[in-house]
Amino acid sequence: MPLFNCAISQCDIINETRDGYFSSFTIKCKMCGITSCLNTDDPTTKLDVNMTAVIGSTCIGNGQWQLEEFTSVLNMPALNSVQYNTVHNKMEKIVDNVFLEELRKAGEEEAAIAQEKGDVDSTGTPYITVIADGAWSKRSYKTNYNALSGVAVIIGEATKKVLFMGVKNKFCTICLKFETKIEDAPQHQCAKNWKGSSTSMESAIILDGFQCSVEMHGLKYTTLVGDGDNSITKKLSSHKPYGATPIQKIECVNHLLRNFCNKLKDFSKSRTSPSSHLIIPLNLRKKLESNILRFRIAIKKAAAFHIQMTVPLAEKYDCFRMTLKILWLIYSVSMPIARNIFAKEQKTRKKI
Repeated sequence: MPLFNCAISQCDIINETRDGYFSSFTIKCKMCGITSCLNTDDPTTKLDVNMTAVIGSTCIGNGQWQLEEFTSVLNMPALNSVQYNTVHNKMEKIVDNVFLEELRKAGEEEAAIAQEKGDVDSTGTPYITVIADGAWSKRSYKTNYNALSGVAVIIGEATKKVLFMGVKNKFCTICLKFETKIEDAPQHQCAKNWKGSSTSMESAIILDGFQCSVEMHGLKYTTLVGDGDNSITKKLSSHKPYGATPIQKIECVNHLLRNFCNKLKDFSKSRTSPSSHLIIPLNLRKKLESNILRFRIAIKKAAAFHIQMTVPLAEKYDCFRMTLKILWLIYSVSMPIARNIFAKEQKTRKKI
């Protein structure tokens, strides 16, 4: 306690204790001689400066070396590798606990919504619709390359919240380091948990999520919305995670529209019609290529219109199918007419 209303400018720093980005200064007043401690951060807080620095670095995809390089440019002391790994391991446990708690809450919300709708089977277990997808890095430069790690998630359709996430790795740095050595690898947290191909990681992770859904959330995922990957459907059909309860697969709208646009692009580049084998004029193919996005927008607008109709769901589907058939009929009729007009113009030009 200062005796003479001493200010910080009247104190000398006699010692500094540094722990990464945290510093504790021991200062002594030149007037009253009292020694006190001055910290750059609250030492009692759970989220200290070292933890926030590691979290920030991890969130933007950086590691210890990039963080050290960044703080060196700012002329700041940096975390060494031991300190960084210690904080990172502590952060990993905290993030895992928070993540598992959020998964639990999301499962409870999905179960409550399903029970309100009456979507409960004979055993009293709620069943829901989920969206699932996976990813792994892929590069093609002269040779095909698939990454050694993959990830997949399962999301509840009603809440749009994550219910399950899994990661598969075919690589462990420590195991690889000791492969060529005589001694065995030391005890460590091995990241390697997959021996199959990179392309099969997605279906394996999603199957894991289905198999633990009842134990984890008390839910059954009876409807799956995903891409056109048939390997997921085959794996779920062969393993039957819910016994006799079937799992319906619905293809994602974005993938359907993307495949539709790709088919139109291929059709616009084809000189002949696949069905009639007639030559398609270049100007018509260019016209089709320039209006592919309009086709996609028209389908999405038609779907949005039919969803808002105040009729039973089955009738909405029937009306939407009829609309698509009419659109295709208009297109099918207009193409031969345009082709005939173009042919007549060509003949007229030749006569002239």
